[in-house]
Amino acid sequence: MKKKSTITFYGGAGFVTGANFLFDTGGRKILIDCGLEQEGAGCYMKDNEFHYDPATVHALIVTHAHADHIGKIPKLVKDGFQGTIYSTSATKDLSAVMLDDALKILTEEADEFGCAPLYDRVDIAHALSKWRTIEYHHPFTVGDGVMIEFLDAGHILGSAMVQCEREGRRIIFTGDLGNSPELILPDTEKIHDANYLLMESVYGDRNHESRRDRTERLAQAIRDNYKRGGTLLIPTFALQRAQILLYEINKLVEHKRVPEMPVYFDAPLAQRVTEIFRRYKKLYNTRVQTEISRGDDIFDFPHFVSVKTITESLMLDKKNGPKIVIASSGMSNGGRIRLHEKKLLEDKKNTILFVGYQAFGTLGREISERKKKKVYIDGVWVRMRAKIDIIQGYSGHKDSNGLIDFVGSSAQTLEKIFVAMGEPASAQHLAQKLRDKYHIDTKTPHEDDVEEIDF
Repeated sequence: MKKKSTITFYGGAGFVTGANFLFDTGGRKILIDCGLEQEGAGCYMKDNEFHYDPATVHALIVTHAHADHIGKIPKLVKDGFQGTIYSTSATKDLSAVMLDDALKILTEEADEFGCAPLYDRVDIAHALSKWRTIEYHHPFTVGDGVMIEFLDAGHILGSAMVQCEREGRRIIFTGDLGNSPELILPDTEKIHDANYLLMESVYGDRNHESRRDRTERLAQAIRDNYKRGGTLLIPTFALQRAQILLYEINKLVEHKRVPEMPVYFDAPLAQRVTEIFRRYKKLYNTRVQTEISRGDDIFDFPHFVSVKTITESLMLDKKNGPKIVIASSGMSNGGRIRLHEKKLLEDKKNTILFVGYQAFGTLGREISERKKKKVYIDGVWVRMRAKIDIIQGYSGHKDSNGLIDFVGSSAQTLEKIFVAMGEPASAQHLAQKLRDKYHIDTKTPHEDDVEEIDF
């Protein structure tokens, strides 16, 4: 006899960020991710309270260490969660530094809005003490007959799909899916024999440039910047995107496809993340592991400088001549990138190059859309005279075709697909494409929707 379970979409439904899915198996409440919503100004202050009692949740499964999947975990613990947190080892190590950094932003925003931060350093430590690490393909139980296994999502270091199985029935929560083939990581694993799938849809309605095109566009942006004698400013996410960029620029310099110029890595969090990457070489794809075994430092090259202090950061824009500055955050919603944008946006010889998704309501979205002549940055109106460029191919997410192909490996067994973690238009477009191609019941849930499944 089939058992009944429910999934409640407390976050990540109708939005890209804030993943928070409560999977109730009848005897266990299993939370998949617990992230911050990052859309809009004051994003960390939005809807602080959980729509469920954290004390009733038995386990939290973490797909990966981006803030929109882990950012509210310390608050979950603060508000009464007593269960165990599960993830891969790399995800736990990355989460520790990401949460520590997020606390600084939370504290700044709390001061601005006149309220208390979501959590403090003690709550982070308490959360980490509840964490248990499990590697890929090592099944574990969480009670009520449910067996869970992590599959490699190929999105960022340590990222995992959550495969839940009970009495021959299987549901998979994808988290975010990697833009395979990736430069550093292995490809996203294929899924098989799934009855239900809850998947992301960030790029559900559009496709990326080819790998060759994106590399050439990056090289051209660097060459163009060199000719104009300006600064090429690249807002980047500290986790994965920064490391991909360093690897790509390393190759361009090694093969003399771009002129040599100073490359400043002005992202303290990304520097910490890169050190964790160095500890997990076993998770790289075989090609990169071979390069490293031959003596190549994939994150270093001539004229590369890691900027340590804020004083050094403030001096960068005063340095004459062509240069590249890589700084976080990737959506310009915090970090040192805003200091540079305030100074560099007003000069025509400079270029701001976006290489990742810009959520609605963020400064990065406002600049990249170029709908206004001025933007407001930290109390100052800044005129946008610099060149604005966008390369979507460096996204860490699968594009529309990639997402559709991903579903194909389990299309014969799938009974229902839930499309989430995307803007409404993107999710709805992908859902229709999946219905048309595979004839599978596909839904785009709204926030707080409850779906019953046979599991």
